[in-house]
Amino acid sequence: MPWERKVTPYQFSPMLLVLNEFEWLCRHRKRKLRKCRHCGRYFVLKGPKMLFCERMLEDSGETCREFENRIRLESPDLQEIERIYESARDSYRRKLRNAPNRDTAAGKKNWEVFEDWKKAAIQKRDAAKSGEITVDELRSALREEKRQDLVKEKNRKELCSTKN
Repeated sequence: MPWERKVTPYQFSPMLLVLNEFEWLCRHRKRKLRKCRHCGRYFVLKGPKMLFCERMLEDSGETCREFENRIRLESPDLQEIERIYESARDSYRRKLRNAPNRDTAAGKKNWEVFEDWKKAAIQKRDAAKSGEITVDELRSALREEKRQDLVKEKNRKELCSTKN
């Protein structure tokens, strides 16, 4: 009979079923996953700012989160370096966000200029973390870059106003 079709049985691995169930739970309970910055494993976020998981490390007997907090407390320069970089990044982003999105003198859009600046700033931040430059040198370098960009923008505006 036509309504009696042969059903093909599908075989699912138990791991696939567990992953599907986990994905469903995360989606319906609005939970997100993030990769731990220390160990590289994925974990379910308990708050929006969690960067490290709470798994126990085998060698030290503490969690990734406790380990990273201890490292940050032991070296306050790292916190200062991150604060300087984030402050410069946010102010530069605000400056470009408020500017009209047009081509700059080099023919780049605002977001391209920001990405170029960010790459250079990250290299300087990493150099400060490794000890190649001091915190004060990082602070002055990021300020100097910002100042140079403002002068370039001012000169470009003057050129545009003289042409009109």
